[in-house]
Amino acid sequence: MELSKAQRMLTGVAVGDALGAGYEGAHRGSRRLSAPMPYRYHSGIGIYTDDTQMSLAVAELMASDLPFNEETLASQLIYAYRRDKRNGYSSRTKHTLEHSWCGKDLLNVESVEERTSRRSDGSMMRAVPIGLLPAVEDVVECATINSAITHAHPAAICASIGIALASHYAYYNLGDHRDIIGYVRNLMPPLHPRTLPYLGTVDNLNGVDFVAVLGRYADYGAPYDDARPVLGVVLFILKHCGWNVMEVVDHCVGFGGDVDTTMSMAVGIAMMNAVIDTTVFTLIDDLENGRYGRDHILRVGQTLAKKFPSP
Repeated sequence: MELSKAQRMLTGVAVGDALGAGYEGAHRGSRRLSAPMPYRYHSGIGIYTDDTQMSLAVAELMASDLPFNEETLASQLIYAYRRDKRNGYSSRTKHTLEHSWCGKDLLNVESVEERTSRRSDGSMMRAVPIGLLPAVEDVVECATINSAITHAHPAAICASIGIALASHYAYYNLGDHRDIIGYVRNLMPPLHPRTLPYLGTVDNLNGVDFVAVLGRYADYGAPYDDARPVLGVVLFILKHCGWNVMEVVDHCVGFGGDVDTTMSMAVGIAMMNAVIDTTVFTLIDDLENGRYGRDHILRVGQTLAKKFPSP
């Protein structure tokens, strides 16, 4: 199976999401990757969740001729949700989507103050496709828009930018995986006073340190309600595992918590430059393939590859 880097990215997002859903909520360090794969990830029923659905919405907008702005992105998120409702959305996000019929509705369901209070990982989980934009300034701008429409807390915006920059780094072959955190730090705007120093701490780690990466969530794992440590988990794993998909998967499980989200982002980025072996091919083959499943994802990925060719 010969896949473009964009197809690898979008398929990796879905594979990581669907596989990680089988481990979601496990306390950090309590489990490692199991063999065989978790229940329901086999024989074509690897079911993806909200992480992939929203990433697919972002990717479809980027593949279109529409401008990437708050209203068009909000409209695309609503469209993707209503055509194929998925599990995994927080009650707050689901309420917003259920009470919105167009982009303007979504932007008005919550006040600016309410959106600014949201610092969870709900916007960063859909930021991987944004890294395919060729200009760094556009990556930062669109990742900011991506977060601001639903999660406008500075920590959440920084996390969205960080994931998009990491994706950009991998897609355009900008350096060794061990330098990925430094790249993100150098280009991330100082919107949140604790994010850049935190990433410096994560970058200096020689091995797994749950307390340093997860902070007060160390006994649980990657949290749902705080985007900063989730960003740290993903970047730490990519730095230390590189583009080895199964090592990335295993470390995501080991960090616990919101595993489908960390695995979706990390595998989506790692898959761009990975050696796709028999195990990874099997994961792709076992991904669901309904109307918006594997074949649809591959078609969107191929459109992205033509619009944003990789080196």
